[in-house]
Amino acid sequence: MAKFFTNFQSDPLNAEPAGFTVLNGPHANWLVIDSGGGDKQLLFDPVENSSNYGVLKIGDVESLNQQVFFSANNEDFESGSTRGRFNALLRVSGTFSSASFYNVSVGRISGVNTLSIRKQEGFNFTNAFRNLRGRAGSSLTMSAVSSTDYVNLRADVEVNGTGATVRAKYWLNDTDEPIPWDLEWADSASLPSGHSYFTIENLLEDVKVSGIGQGTNGETAPSAPVATGPNTPINPSITSLLATSARLNWDQG
Repeated sequence: MAKFFTNFQSDPLNAEPAGFTVLNGPHANWLVIDSGGGDKQLLFDPVENSSNYGVLKIGDVESLNQQVFFSANNEDFESGSTRGRFNALLRVSGTFSSASFYNVSVGRISGVNTLSIRKQEGFNFTNAFRNLRGRAGSSLTMSAVSSTDYVNLRADVEVNGTGATVRAKYWLNDTDEPIPWDLEWADSASLPSGHSYFTIENLLEDVKVSGIGQGTNGETAPSAPVATGPNTPINPSITSLLATSARLNWDQG
């Protein structure tokens, strides 16, 4: 079991963050920036990138039971944009250009702020994540989000017999994390184990990310730095990753 969190504080400025793989060529250029007061954030600039789609693979651990947390901001949530979302992708299996996965998203669907769970099979990046509304899953209308709000999302998938249960909840940066899940959806035809991703789509304003967490094999994805000590066992498969960035916090148990 393992968990990971970064708030980018130990990453160098104007560089991609450690611990992630940036995919899809031009859909790159995720940069760590100074957000003021000595704090750092991760920035994706759609204008600078000439693209409003971005894909980050979180670590390199495949699992069946996994959870993702992120906190992100974008003015499109308030601007009246008809679409544009942040996504946590779970159990991404196979080559990404033709992958299957569970997509848990927060953002605009037909001009309405929406939290949704969708099952995507045979992903095609040319069509991005469009037309997911017609796929199996569940959704609900979110509360109002201002241009200064950071939306926090926790997405979870776990084995349920021969199928899987996918859960999601969201909250804003000035509120406490709710205990119950906002959405829960059961899939009787479960997807295989895979990786976790954080992605954006159809967002026209700067995307600012203050933190990303991941939990695998039953661990909860942290929403803050993970406390570690001298007796914290380390998985050899991530030793080199830790060596490249002191700000990666793992707890292996």
